[in-house]
Amino acid sequence: MNFGQSFQRDCSLNKKIQRRKGAVFTLRLRKRTKRTLQIVLIILLILMMLMPVCINFVPQQSTGIDPRLLAEMQTAQEEPEKKIEGSYQITDFVNGNCFTILFGQEPRDVKLIGIKDNSCSAEELEKFIADDMVDLAFDKQQEDDGKLLAYAYRADGTFINQEILARGLAEMKEEKKNTLYAEDFRLAQEAAKGKGIGRWAKE
Repeated sequence: MNFGQSFQRDCSLNKKIQRRKGAVFTLRLRKRTKRTLQIVLIILLILMMLMPVCINFVPQQSTGIDPRLLAEMQTAQEEPEKKIEGSYQITDFVNGNCFTILFGQEPRDVKLIGIKDNSCSAEELEKFIADDMVDLAFDKQQEDDGKLLAYAYRADGTFINQEILARGLAEMKEEKKNTLYAEDFRLAQEAAKGKGIGRWAKE
């Protein structure tokens, strides 16, 4: 074997050794990368599991407000805002929980929210209101079967829906949507029953 052949063989052997070293290095690098990724994923999973526990241990900052007052404030924020739409002229009394107003230039029937149909006479309602003007406010559902659904107020601020229940002039209707004053109406009716006045008078 001459010097040239020997040199070529050595070069070829060196190349094989270099390729093998490169392959080994690449394999080790891949293993290290894979192991590193696994460790990172495990750490992230542990942090995600511990996060709710850590949040529960964070001390809540005191607001300095009585918890009962805070609860009432939150309840008030959830309740729909009473919105007075203005004064309207009454043109007719249909029955004990419905009257007609001039709404713009058009006549519109208004049903009193929370008052059962035919539980009060038109004459009793007209006598109680004793005026041809009322203020109206609305709740979530503002119309039903072509009639406006409203809370009505006399000029002196008397809440008509509640007051006719408190005087035993009408019977309460359980509403599904318009429930802003449902508890007040229930208490007013219970008070009238307890006093035995109006329709609850004992014979």
